[in-house]
Amino acid sequence: MQKLLYLLLLILFPIRGFCGGLSAWTEQTPYNNSLYYPGTGNQITFSSNQINQEVNFTHFYFYHGYIIAQNEEEGFYLINEKENTIQSFTEQQAWKQEIKEKGLNPLLKRLYDSDYSSFFGTNMELGILVLLFFPFPFLFPILWIIALITIFFKKQQKRRSFRKVFIILYPSILLVLYLLFLFPQSL
Repeated sequence: MQKLLYLLLLILFPIRGFCGGLSAWTEQTPYNNSLYYPGTGNQITFSSNQINQEVNFTHFYFYHGYIIAQNEEEGFYLINEKENTIQSFTEQQAWKQEIKEKGLNPLLKRLYDSDYSSFFGTNMELGILVLLFFPFPFLFPILWIIALITIFFKKQQKRRSFRKVFIILYPSILLVLYLLFLFPQSL
């Protein structure tokens, strides 16, 4: 009887759930403009206080004060955040030519299609570091502390050079990861 009641409630009162707002985000760009994602679809919106134009795109990267963005349906964009200008292109070849002329081809492109507060962006060119740290998120700090403590013991001289390298290398890698998180620009 209880199952029949639940079935009757589901049929009589259908409830639609929308969870798009839970995944929505707004971020500030390096030059204090806004990127907004409503949580549904794949469109990211760029807006600025100085420019009275909003631009929608699906993929983008930061480089030398520009946001280089593309939207295969609407066009291609070069957004100069320093001078507050937007160049729109309908053809990809013209857009790529302008990128080449302005020297906006980074050595390491951090291409984003989502919230760029993630470490590596979409293309995961630095993903090898994630593979390096993923299985051992708590083991490496513990090993680092042990290496730091045992480097001063005279009985443990066999692997002292390895410990020195590990003591320096581990915080260095963490610092690089933090800087990549802090500055989303391409290199």
